[in-house]
Amino acid sequence: MKNFIIDFLQFYKNPSDTRIEHYSLSKNIRYIIYGLIIDLILLVFFIPLGDYFADTYLLDSSLLVYKEDTLLFLLVIGVLVLPLFEELLFRLPIRYNRFYSFFLSKKIWSYLFRVIVYCVPLIFGLVHLDNFNLNGKTTTILIFVPLVVLSQIIGGYIITFIRVKFNFLSSVIYHMIWNLTVTIGGFIFTSFEKPYVVTNNDYSIEITANSYTEISKQNLSVDSSDNKIYRIEAQQLSINHVLDSLTAFKRNKEDRSVNILFQSQNGMSKKQFLKIIEDYDKNCL
Repeated sequence: MKNFIIDFLQFYKNPSDTRIEHYSLSKNIRYIIYGLIIDLILLVFFIPLGDYFADTYLLDSSLLVYKEDTLLFLLVIGVLVLPLFEELLFRLPIRYNRFYSFFLSKKIWSYLFRVIVYCVPLIFGLVHLDNFNLNGKTTTILIFVPLVVLSQIIGGYIITFIRVKFNFLSSVIYHMIWNLTVTIGGFIFTSFEKPYVVTNNDYSIEITANSYTEISKQNLSVDSSDNKIYRIEAQQLSINHVLDSLTAFKRNKEDRSVNILFQSQNGMSKKQFLKIIEDYDKNCL
């Protein structure tokens, strides 16, 4: 681990388009593992800050895209396809090759390379901001936007180091393992998350988060009359979807797939139901 940190810092102190000294397969594997461990530790430290900033300032009222939240999509597209595509786009071109030699000398490339290895990881991280709404934000807020994708930016610098010092395949493998780790970690975290349950004289509600969406099981049943809601049962639907179906309310919070069971003997108004969801947001998000 010590050698990894020294080599990593030395690389960015004086970037050079050269393979690592004393290369071996075991060293290659060790450096991938060390990078993943450091990336994961930094993620644990920085993700609460990024999530708070995103939830407070950047989330919009868009609905969860169900086809992108299925198990198949998360594992095949998220773990295999996207990492390969992003590595082809961001990391494959950053080493000098025969094609570059037709119009770039190695001397010119050595200057460009320094700029590339600093800028590409930053761009790689900022690209992940496409999940957030930046329109109309103040300059002060935009200055702190990189905090939201700080883990992606740091990961980008580690992957770039791995790609240059070892090979392109190593960066692809690293990226795939990282996405798989984060995906499985999300599944595990959600599986241990206790259902949100409230029972009182006016109503009872239970909201259970899903690790992913099973589209074939989606269902929404609403029992209402005279502008009062008596029962809601939602299966494998997002919170924003349910609210949009009931009140067309635009909720600027993380949208997630949930199961909801709500019952009220005397009925609750839509405004009162929104207040219940706001209480859920305060306690669970």
